[in-house]
Amino acid sequence: MPCLLVSFCNVFPRALALGIYDFDSCAFKWVELAGVGEPVGGATGLSRYHGGYACLVQLPTFCGASALVLLDQDLHLREVHRLVETGDAHSLAALEDGFLANDSLRNRLIRIDLSPDGKSVREVEFWRGSDEPRDVLHVNSVALLNGEPYVSLFGPGPGGDWEYARSGRILNTSADHVACNNLFHPHSLKNVDGTLCWLESRRGLVHRYSAELGHEVVAKLEGYVRGLAHDAQHLYVGASAIRRRPKGGGTPNVVGTLTPENSNSWLYRIDRQTLAVERRRLTAFSSEIYDVLVLEGFENTISFLDQEPDPVVRRMWSFEDEYLQAVGGLERSLSAASEQLVAAVSHRDDLLAAVSESDDLLARKDEQIARLSEQKARLETVERELVLAEESLRQHATKRDQHIADLQAALDGITRSRAWRMYLWVRRFLPVPGRWLQVETPVQANPRPSGDTPRGDSSPPLRYDPE
Repeated sequence: MPCLLVSFCNVFPRALALGIYDFDSCAFKWVELAGVGEPVGGATGLSRYHGGYACLVQLPTFCGASALVLLDQDLHLREVHRLVETGDAHSLAALEDGFLANDSLRNRLIRIDLSPDGKSVREVEFWRGSDEPRDVLHVNSVALLNGEPYVSLFGPGPGGDWEYARSGRILNTSADHVACNNLFHPHSLKNVDGTLCWLESRRGLVHRYSAELGHEVVAKLEGYVRGLAHDAQHLYVGASAIRRRPKGGGTPNVVGTLTPENSNSWLYRIDRQTLAVERRRLTAFSSEIYDVLVLEGFENTISFLDQEPDPVVRRMWSFEDEYLQAVGGLERSLSAASEQLVAAVSHRDDLLAAVSESDDLLARKDEQIARLSEQKARLETVERELVLAEESLRQHATKRDQHIADLQAALDGITRSRAWRMYLWVRRFLPVPGRWLQVETPVQANPRPSGDTPRGDSSPPLRYDPE
């Protein structure tokens, strides 16, 4: 079976970024990159070129510094070209006399022309997706299909955060045609026997597209899939461990979300006919795989290890798996406790709302009681005033009745007195000066019967005659 060339990005310690791996025997050997001349922070895109191989490496000089490394058939370093116009290069597509490489830093493709002897390069802009001077699309891979270049890009991330960019696209740059969109971190475009394949990293999907057959999803894998290669029988897919902290900064990933699948790096092998999947763990070499390439003529050129992994490595992996299972159990317990806490807080909020409603009701009742108390006080004041008025009227009526009684007694005394009878008698007989008092018998409509004359008034009334 063929061996694989595997590149690892964001490595530590530096320089150990490229290796040869045999899937069946699990044998591994590092490719020497000391001749680059600078500490290599990682390796990214891989490609065959003129009987040898090409590799992009990350340099520590500044963010996005990249170099093109040419290797011979035996993976010995031939040439190193520091790229000046190509920033944060991720992927290579081989041309007759050079490469197409993505310039992620400036949202474009660069054509890298190599001299016939491979000693010098010239970088020329080939296509631009945005005029922004910074990475706003994250163009990360390039491949040729029917002679036309295709790129994968993340598209704009919400708030400039690539972690949640879900508007990724596969774009034909010649026709400005979108082959597929709404992808969650597309990577690793490859021409696989006349069809275009790529990986949707965050969803673990392997996609396939052609103008004749359209688009379909081939497989679903675990982990952050990135790095795709093929031979006549298999597809090979790399999967990286989840980062504890995103490369661009941001919120650290919660440890409890790690599982044996997403906390390790893996290499998958998919049977192209049956779609049966096998995998190997590569965490001992690096946690982030970037690209995979099938090597030609390397079946028997490395010293294979035993079929079984090293016992110490197996123990470490078993310990890690058990630890992650324990962490997963703790996460589930914390999640359940969190749900209970949320429910308790919600219940508390309901109780507080009920208490607040009761307080409002009591406040309204208190206001009503206060108003009724004021009305009662006013009524009591009016009642006291009415009682006082009634007492005053009663006293006044008593005084009036006493006065009337006194007047009646005085009148009775006068009418019974001798003086009064004398007065009445004198009025009957004494003349008034210049006048005579004459007794005149009045004409009565209903004369009183005899003996009905009131006592003390037996005389007829007097009439004053002016003559």
